[in-house]
Amino acid sequence: MEIFEQIQAEIVNKGYQAFDEMNHWQDPGLEAIHGFLSEEGGLDAEQIAHVFSTVSGSKLYQKEELPDTEEDWFIDNNILWVINPWSSRINHIILTENSTGNEISEIGVFIPKDAQIETQEGKTWISAPENVVEKAKALIIQAYEANTSDIHISPRNDEIVAVRFRVFGKVQHIFDLPLDEDYKALANTFLQLSGKHAGIYNAPIDSKFVVKDKNIKINIRLAMMPVLILGNTYPRFVLRIHGNATTKALRSLNFLDRQITLLEESAKYSDGLILNTGPMGSGKTTTLYAMLSLIKNMRKGISIQTLEDPVEVNIPNIDQTEINNQAGMSYATGLRTMLRSDANVILVGEIRDAETANLAVEAAMTGHLVLSTLHARTAMGAISRLVKLGVSPTDLADTLALSVGQRMIRKVCHHCSSEVRFSEFKKTQPILYRKYIDLIQDDSVKVRTDPKGCDECGGFGYSGRTLVAEVALVDDTLQELIVAGATMGKLNNYQKDSGLLDLWAHGIELVKKQETTLEEAESILPRRNIGYDI
Repeated sequence: MEIFEQIQAEIVNKGYQAFDEMNHWQDPGLEAIHGFLSEEGGLDAEQIAHVFSTVSGSKLYQKEELPDTEEDWFIDNNILWVINPWSSRINHIILTENSTGNEISEIGVFIPKDAQIETQEGKTWISAPENVVEKAKALIIQAYEANTSDIHISPRNDEIVAVRFRVFGKVQHIFDLPLDEDYKALANTFLQLSGKHAGIYNAPIDSKFVVKDKNIKINIRLAMMPVLILGNTYPRFVLRIHGNATTKALRSLNFLDRQITLLEESAKYSDGLILNTGPMGSGKTTTLYAMLSLIKNMRKGISIQTLEDPVEVNIPNIDQTEINNQAGMSYATGLRTMLRSDANVILVGEIRDAETANLAVEAAMTGHLVLSTLHARTAMGAISRLVKLGVSPTDLADTLALSVGQRMIRKVCHHCSSEVRFSEFKKTQPILYRKYIDLIQDDSVKVRTDPKGCDECGGFGYSGRTLVAEVALVDDTLQELIVAGATMGKLNNYQKDSGLLDLWAHGIELVKKQETTLEEAESILPRRNIGYDI
């Protein structure tokens, strides 16, 4: 009983003390109790539920089958069964149920089906079975269900491994793992699932594997990097998640009307190169899939072939090929084959090297419409990027038809942010005011700022994301600039003078519409090379 008494003294009683002193009750967190019991007492989920019932004086649910409920409580035979007997919600539940005629006589504790434990961030860690493969799978499914794009698993010191999820573009700490043999087992499982040798952490790895669960198929791109801690080498992982997504209509992606017109016109081209630029996770592939669907529907009977790594969405009536470097199927080898095929439209998942870049341009010159992604900061930046990869400026000017730059920006929560006139930034944020007054122009414009986080947005201040984009059409003037080797400054000036909205112009429109904040735009969009007095 000593460990039970410690729980009562150190966690529960302190919670009641805080309530008495501050008149603000904080639930004794399940994460804190679970961590104490599992680490100090070595107890599993069922034993922890027994501790909860013993310490709180509640009954323990003994029936074999739990009622089918997604809540953390239910009522059975006038007993209120809960996961956490110290939850501040209990009194509210009892009052509500009693008012409807359900007389609650006792409180009991039950073990949830998924044994979910609340963390400090309000997320959940699924207590998976002891089988390490199931633990790895549970982690990935948890991340997938939380709309996570990447899982970061990073040793921090010789004791702790941090697990973080990238959700809506921001990395959030979820929980810590001990850096012990269990972590090595988990790391080896990831390596073996991706076809690599377990226990070898001294060289970087780039691989992939698939997780299936019920009707879910999750493609994982795994990157492992060795890190050195106190003379020992440990693996650090980034797991990129590709879920069972579906294609979206181009007009649903938040492009501006003028940009939609340019994209739809380019879908009619018989040849040329269409590029989509931006950092990882900026929605480039989603846009290209929307373009493919548009082309397929507009131009019946043409041959569309893709090279992807991996194939994220299966599109009917399109021939999709997945890159497999171990089998000799690279972007370059696949493109060479497609040049000899009857493809009208070719999607190259990503231009990564000089060989792929030159082959993509060659395909565009020989009667194919080629769509691809490229890592560049802006739509105009794609031009200098391809030239640096060895593409002839003359060939590039001849083939490049359209260049798209995009980002995903978080939408501000209107429940916990403030609406202010932009003129107020003169006093509160003078540097920000001077940096962006030339774009906003009107001091009287009302904008959103200072999102504090609330229940509506999960405490983050932002909820969901939307697209910020620029679309540059390559006309005769731009072709001449490319052939002449124009600098980025000249290319950007041409974009501005020709009336093609850049990323910042679109971003400021969203700020004015109060869909996002100026602070968020500054953190996501490319830095502006302007002079200002700070």
